[in-house]
Amino acid sequence: MKTEFDAGEMNRLIRAVARGLDLDPTEITPESRFAEDLLADSFDMAMILAEVDEAFGTAIPSEEAEVIRTVGDLAAEVRAYPASRRKARPVRWSSGSTH
Repeated sequence: MKTEFDAGEMNRLIRAVARGLDLDPTEITPESRFAEDLLADSFDMAMILAEVDEAFGTAIPSEEAEVIRTVGDLAAEVRAYPASRRKARPVRWSSGSTH
């Protein structure tokens, strides 16, 4: 299993973080600290994890957000929760009607 992100993967991760925070990707580096540098709160971290899960097909548990301090830490989490370990979730369908 690969443990390090290559430049393309890191760029993809940075773009996902930028989407989650509505920032310009050029403002983000692997060393960027979420709280101190990017001013991300817990809601922002949830948005970031959703973007990363979508971009990489992962399922990083929300409680992991508490230990993720930098973009580099997030890259390690992507490696720790690959798509192959993703738990199946039941699909809930709604027609929108109240009948």
